[in-house]
Amino acid sequence: MTSLDKPTSTDQDARASKEVTEAALFEAFGGLRGMVETVLPGLLFVTIFTINKDLKSSAIAALGVSLALVAVRLIRRDTVKHAFSGVFGVAFGVVFAMMTGNAKDFYLPGMLYTLGLALAYLVTAVAGVP
Repeated sequence: MTSLDKPTSTDQDARASKEVTEAALFEAFGGLRGMVETVLPGLLFVTIFTINKDLKSSAIAALGVSLALVAVRLIRRDTVKHAFSGVFGVAFGVVFAMMTGNAKDFYLPGMLYTLGLALAYLVTAVAGVP
């Protein structure tokens, strides 16, 4: 093994730093359970709508699952932050979809939110604000 092949302390530090960052991000999203609580209602909405083309039953199923996930967290006395964010996201999506009668609009609030964040990031970058 040559000196070029040997891991250096900076390589080990970089690896450790990356692992800490990944763990912090994973925790920020609520871990595996938080990610499931975020993804499952929307996935259920799309799946049910794809199968039966009924907007109302898709919306009710998505809301029901998200509320059930909050109830489970409350019963277990866990933090409900991630579960409630899922409920609010699903509720806004359902309201938009039901108002327009178009299932595609379920994702409109999330897209508008992301557009707002992108504009805010661009404005602050142009203004030189960190």
